[in-house]
Amino acid sequence: MGLGTQTMEDRILLKTNRLVQFLEQSVQTYETLICLFLHEKSGDISSSFSEDQLSAFLLDLHFAGTDTTANTLLSAFLYLMNYPQVQEQCQQEIDRVLEGKVVVSYEDRHLMPFTQAVIHEIQLVSDTVPLAVYHQATRDTDLLGQLCWNQSISSAVCFVSRAQ
Repeated sequence: MGLGTQTMEDRILLKTNRLVQFLEQSVQTYETLICLFLHEKSGDISSSFSEDQLSAFLLDLHFAGTDTTANTLLSAFLYLMNYPQVQEQCQQEIDRVLEGKVVVSYEDRHLMPFTQAVIHEIQLVSDTVPLAVYHQATRDTDLLGQLCWNQSISSAVCFVSRAQ
């Protein structure tokens, strides 16, 4: 009946072993940021790298990416609504490049220079990242000669002046 003789436990163990082998190989070649982080941390008790830092870093990446993407899309919709001729030209270019394709690939973007230029221009003229991610110190820390007390919160404000 096609059910096979492997138990669910056997399949889980097989997949887990494959994952462990992949991660070990990745750590040896430093293919990912996490692998490099784990390599730097391994075996060095005095290392400043910690699991808490890794978790905080990954959370920062998640929230920064989510916020930036949402702000970029909102700005793009607003600009394209105000400039329908640009929206039409982008749509024509996208339709031409993706005609007959079932799957869109990341490499397709190179075939859409006008659309890419519009996206870059939107990111240039709009405040897609007005506030950086907030950070909280987990202990008293010296940061380039500036004391950051334990539990203090910091953020960077990233506005660009467009004054003429």
